[in-house]
This record gives sequence, structure tokens and C-alpha cells, in this order.
Amino acid sequence: MTEDETLMCLVHQFLRVNNKLTQVQKKPLTFSNGVRVTVSSIHLLEVIANNNAANLTQLSELLGVTKGSVSQQIPKLEAEKLIERQRREDNKREVFFTVTDLGLETLGYHANLHEPLYDSVRGFLSKLSEENVHNASELLKEISTSIDEYLLELSD
Repeated sequence: MTEDETLMCLVHQFLRVNNKLTQVQKKPLTFSNGVRVTVSSIHLLEVIANNNAANLTQLSELLGVTKGSVSQQIPKLEAEKLIERQRREDNKREVFFTVTDLGLETLGYHANLHEPLYDSVRGFLSKLSEENVHNASELLKEISTSIDEYLLELSD
């Protein structure tokens, strides 16, 4: 296989994975505690929980999405009583978000939901050498960096 053919094969596989993840992100989830949110919203909730007192800009950077995307999801998480909006004591204009007890409970259900997928991926990764896992990780980082650069070019 030529270098160009290899590249096109990788691009094709990456686009398939990306398209499948896009479908997953839009799926609504209903947890046994009655909470109903999309996968992308639950992932935002997870980032809020793991980055206490993060503001909108920080959340968007952590997720690799626009501030507009985050700001559209925040009211949904607030309406479900999963997060609370708060203001900093030293700067009343700056808003940050914290996860409620219901939000933490919902994240527990979410973690259980991922286990079958993670088990499948763990099984595959266990068959790879440490070097191959490292190379795959580096490839994903390079793809992410290339996409960031491409997005900058498109916005010029």
C-alpha cells in the first residue's frame, strides 16, 4: 500500500469513528433516577465534576468545543438540577459551575453505562504492545493538533 493509500484508509476509518461518535453524542439518555440528558451533556457534567469551579471558557477548552456549544448545554443541566451556577467572591462577574448531589448520582449511573464499551477496548488494548499503544496515542494527539490547525485556517 502506498503512503497516500495508507493515509486515505486511515482518514476513512477516522471519519467512520467520528460519525459514530457524533451519533452517540446526540442520543438522549434516561437514568434510573429520572434524569434525561444527551450524551454530550453528560460528558460536560463529567468535565464540570472533574474541574471544580471551571468557567465557561475553561469548560469549552477542556472539551475542545466552542463556548456557544457549552453555553447551550448549561441551561439543560441546570434545569435537570445537575449543576449550579455560582459567582466568585473576588469577582462577581465571573460565573463558574459546580455539580449537585443529583449530578454526582447521575455520573455514577453514567460510569456504569460505559463499562461494557471500556471492557471491549481494554480487551483489544491488552493484546497490543506498550509501544503500539503509545504510537496509537501519539497518532490521536497528532490528528487532534492537525484538526485544530485546520479549524484555524478555516476561520481566517
